[in-house]
Amino acid sequence: MDTYLVGGALRDELLGQPVTDRDWVVVGTTDEEMREAGYLSVGKSFPVYLHPETREEYALARQEKKTGAGHQGFVFETRDVSLEEDLVRRDLTINAIAQDTNGNLIDPVGGRADIEARVLRHISPAFSEDPLRVLRVARFAARFHNLGFRVADETLALMSDITAGGELGTLSAERVVEEARKALTSPHPIVFFQVLEACGAHAILWPEIDLNVIPQPAGLQIAALPSLQWAAMMSSQSKDVATELDRRLPLPSLWTQQALDILQLQTQWSDVVSLSSADIVDMLYQLDSFRQKERLEISSELLVTINNDLAEARAFHETWMAMMRSTQSISATEVMAKQPTLQGAAIGSAIRAARIEKLQSELRR
Repeated sequence: MDTYLVGGALRDELLGQPVTDRDWVVVGTTDEEMREAGYLSVGKSFPVYLHPETREEYALARQEKKTGAGHQGFVFETRDVSLEEDLVRRDLTINAIAQDTNGNLIDPVGGRADIEARVLRHISPAFSEDPLRVLRVARFAARFHNLGFRVADETLALMSDITAGGELGTLSAERVVEEARKALTSPHPIVFFQVLEACGAHAILWPEIDLNVIPQPAGLQIAALPSLQWAAMMSSQSKDVATELDRRLPLPSLWTQQALDILQLQTQWSDVVSLSSADIVDMLYQLDSFRQKERLEISSELLVTINNDLAEARAFHETWMAMMRSTQSISATEVMAKQPTLQGAAIGSAIRAARIEKLQSELRR
């Protein structure tokens, strides 16, 4: 059997990017022979194996035939499939390059030329058979935006045709969210949504989100957590939008929590110096800051990042953090020592009052 390094590892190496995962294609063998050689079968939809020592993924060269609607409406064939036949079934030319064991590159569809030209281009009309490729191209556009990549006009036109044909509706909500999660880890996640808007898919997948008002802070463009990128996007939307997206899609709970936290905090964040002590304490309660102090800190730091006046924003943040530290020192034990007859809800009310009183006394200094 012959093995070839394929796909993303070669693409990233040619781009001078870090290579994290290496995938291999195997030609001239069978499922039985792979198992006998000690490879562990892990593929659910097609033959994929883990190398017995390196644990890298090896897949049998395959062809696919469209048999039904959607991303999973395919059957595959692995018998007598050549490397070139495997490569040309892929989505983009930049992902259809292989390397043999001697280091020679096999590039049947011009992937290297498109890497040099910084173009995301589909390989063949068969691209339109898989609606997931619309999201994948948008994700690659976001990932490689800082390297100057653009989507080829003819590829964007094909993505528009896929969208108009209605097959995006066959994608599971879980798969849509997973593609968004990957895009939100890219340097320019907004590009993911902009490309989807350009081909009409945004109005189908995320109609609630108004892209025209989303902030694009430079500080969030490098390796921010997906939940923070999502919260930054939602900061320009409304609470109704954030809750509707959470209702409609299987979003991670942390995404929605941080989105709602920043939407709540920003209503009063920049007014901190003029707020009453009661208003400040109530905001801290709304963010559950006395039990989870990181929620205030994360939301406030995010507001600093998306603010145009960094010095002023940093001052707001430091003031809020000082208010939290001051009021957090009030404990139930301290309150009960002064009012030992308190019971039930009265204890919580007394703690709140003590926190307000302490804040008032410090602000008077």
